[in-house]
Parts: sequence; C-alpha cells; structure tokens
Amino acid sequence: MKFEITDGTAVIFESSDLNKDFLSNFKNVYTKLKQKNIILILSESQILNNNLIENILKIPHTHNKGKYSFVFVSDHPDPNEIKAEISWAPTLQEAFDIIEIEEIQRDLEF
Repeated sequence: MKFEITDGTAVIFESSDLNKDFLSNFKNVYTKLKQKNIILILSESQILNNNLIENILKIPHTHNKGKYSFVFVSDHPDPNEIKAEISWAPTLQEAFDIIEIEEIQRDLEF
C-alpha cells in the first residue's frame, strides 16, 4: 500500500489483491488519515470483489460521519454493478471533483 497526502486528501494506491492484510494495514494507517478526505484507487477485480467491498464499506460510513469524503477510483467496472452507497469515480480527477462537491454540500449543510 502506497499513499500520498496533498491538500487535505490522502490518495491510496493498492496494486496487490485486497485481502485481510490490506484491511489490517489500512486500519493501522487510518488513524493518521481519519482527518482527511480519502481516495482509494482499486483495480477491476478489487472493486468487484463483493466480500472485500462489504468489509471496506464499514470504513467510509464511519469516515463520512466525520465530515470527510471517501471515494473509490476504478475505471473498469460497470457503474450499474457498483453498490449505491459507494462514492465512485472512474478517474482520479473526478474523485477530487466529488470531494469538492461534497465539501460544498457540507458547507451548505445539505
């Protein structure tokens, strides 16, 4: 797992298959990232792994309550196959755009 932090947003790159090791590693670094917006870049097989996504979904729900955004990035899947509760973007730039929109909505108290 690699990550970089810019302008209040942590971008996480995960090239290996996501598994329990990823979840435990992510939970360890999450304490450093929980006060930032998070973008998690996934491959097609990673984002379509329903069991994995179910485990990861616990993190964004908690994160969003803290008034920060959590966005998944993958250019592979069919948007109809992605769970509705996931903030998803096909490109990194669009993930940043989603975060910007969500920050505006929070500022306006939507």
